[in-house]
Amino acid sequence: MFVVVKVPILDMRAKPRKGSERVSQARLGDNLAFERKSGNYLQVRSDDGYEGWVSASGVTSGRSVRYAGTGKVMVVEALFEPISSETPDLQIVQTVPMGSVLRAVGTKGEWRKVAMPDGKTGFARKGEIRNARNPFPKEGVEEVIQRALSLIGTPYLWGGTTPWGLDCSGLVQLVYRMGGYQLLRDADMQFEGNGRTVSREDRERGDLLFFRGRESPKISHVAMCLDKNLMIHASGSRGVVVEPTGTLDGLLVGVKRIARSRKGDRPAHGT
Repeated sequence: MFVVVKVPILDMRAKPRKGSERVSQARLGDNLAFERKSGNYLQVRSDDGYEGWVSASGVTSGRSVRYAGTGKVMVVEALFEPISSETPDLQIVQTVPMGSVLRAVGTKGEWRKVAMPDGKTGFARKGEIRNARNPFPKEGVEEVIQRALSLIGTPYLWGGTTPWGLDCSGLVQLVYRMGGYQLLRDADMQFEGNGRTVSREDRERGDLLFFRGRESPKISHVAMCLDKNLMIHASGSRGVVVEPTGTLDGLLVGVKRIARSRKGDRPAHGT
């Protein structure tokens, strides 16, 4: 059985209570597999296999069919996309983040009409209409990198998965998801379960760099390689930034390649 997120962003927590640690987040339209209930909280599992507790008020009641699982969908490509009420009023009823997938039910001029998880309809200008069976077609590494660069300045948020706030693994998971690659949720999970290992000397643009903690051998941070000396990552103190890999000198554990650069890819100016 599935429940569907009906609010723009929904915190997934470690325990079924308010104030418990945020471990991840789900977006409007995400299908979450229901596991059990405790008070006003539901234990759920997201598509990446991650488990957490969510407030029952933020999701629809259980259903056996996935929301936006067939037909046409609208994929939010912009950092944020306003969803407006029925024309001509055009009052903003929701603002949804990059990566949200909503059921498409038609077009009206330049507007995309969507059916929201709560049954209401709305209109968006810039979402892309795609087939529900493949809402995130494979892209090249350079497209993934350009999307990551568009997120520079996003504040750091522990457990964050959207442009409202990102943690290190949430950043790389989001931009690779938009490029058609499904990554696991946490940095240590990504290191163990995604991509193939390459040597530090052979790292390329788009490869993921995994770092241990200063006081622990456990992998606790991930960044994306821009070149031999630069990376983009979600810094706990500065948010999403580009900076030299040397700032984490001596902590690099390994490098994983998710996708190989396509012939003809060219780095953006200044990176």
